[in-house]
Amino acid sequence: MKSNSKIGFSPLRVIIALFIAGLLTAVLLIFDNIIEHKLDYSDLNPVLTRDGKEMIFIRWFWRQDDRIKLMEMWKARSDGSDPSKVYSFDPGFHIYGMRFFRLSEDGKSILARLMLKDPQYKYNIRDFLFTIPLSDSPAKPVIKELPKTSSYDMILDCRDGTILDRRVGDEHENNVVFMSRDSFRILSSFSYPKGFYCNAGMLYNEGNNALVLLERDRIPPDYTLIKLKKGLPNSQGELKVKGNLLQPVYLPSRKQFVSVDRNAVDSFLLIDENLFIVKQIPNPFPDRNAIFEMTVSPDERFILHSYKNQICRLDMDTGETELMSFPVDRIVPPVKQNPANRELVFSDGKQLFSSRFDGSGLKALTELSPKSRLELNKKYIFYQRIRERCFTFICHLLGVACEEDEKEHDERNHGN
Repeated sequence: MKSNSKIGFSPLRVIIALFIAGLLTAVLLIFDNIIEHKLDYSDLNPVLTRDGKEMIFIRWFWRQDDRIKLMEMWKARSDGSDPSKVYSFDPGFHIYGMRFFRLSEDGKSILARLMLKDPQYKYNIRDFLFTIPLSDSPAKPVIKELPKTSSYDMILDCRDGTILDRRVGDEHENNVVFMSRDSFRILSSFSYPKGFYCNAGMLYNEGNNALVLLERDRIPPDYTLIKLKKGLPNSQGELKVKGNLLQPVYLPSRKQFVSVDRNAVDSFLLIDENLFIVKQIPNPFPDRNAIFEMTVSPDERFILHSYKNQICRLDMDTGETELMSFPVDRIVPPVKQNPANRELVFSDGKQLFSSRFDGSGLKALTELSPKSRLELNKKYIFYQRIRERCFTFICHLLGVACEEDEKEHDERNHGN
């Protein structure tokens, strides 16, 4: 009868097993290292010019040699042809620190607000505003760093030569400040009391007005939309809302704002310039807080937002919603609509696509990175299976080598 007791092992057998395991592991690590150093990037944040002829986007990738995240700005025709790199951001700037990335008012440049951690101070965030020209002739971008009085100061928005800035002051008050984009000169400020937070704000009406969201630190918290006018120290109107709102979007032709009540009923709100709620439309997606970024169609009729691999188009006039699934793994916001051909443009987290809203005509606008293409290759998939089996075999081989077989066990017991 075979015994299960283990009272020793053969050193020779262990040495042979270690040699075979080490050889297999070395070969697998060499292949893994080659694969890891394949160029890997994602194309994100599409922006379309007003005539719909060109698109601008972010190419964000991971450089393996020194483990630094890198980010570049690219442009191409709206059909994906003639891609070219416009600008390379310094290492340290990355997509998670980008608060806005959009076309300037004159359509000649891209405005981007980026944050950078100060390596000398753990909780200090440096705030930068980039103005990157889109002309074919080389032109240097204008990069300005926000002068701060506190590590909690931050740029909320920038439009038409004006910056909207949050200033965290002393123990008595904080401020929302209108500043000149060129000189950072303070034009006017609005004071809000301690115990409130201002994490969202937007400029409209050529930068002369602002809408900011204040949150009071209490349980449960309450939220108030405040309307401000440049040059005046007092609010021009207030609206208390039940939940935390997404950054509002201004619709100039409608003279309305649209936002999302995320924490209460997760519904879309249409608000007029007098801060009166005109319409409330439920979000059709089942998950609460699923809306991270929404966009508005060029004709200001539809709200566009995504969830998993679906896009929702919500008609602001009728309140009707349409859902469409697309043959991609997921859709990463924002979703944009081309003003020329009305096609949707979006990213699946790896490359950009365009499609009609009904899902037909899906077209890849940018190429997959070499690593992403490799991961779809049948030979790579086969290698992954072999790799998994090899490591399983290595573990089994080492385990068997350290076990005493039946013959050795019997001889030892007989000798004793």
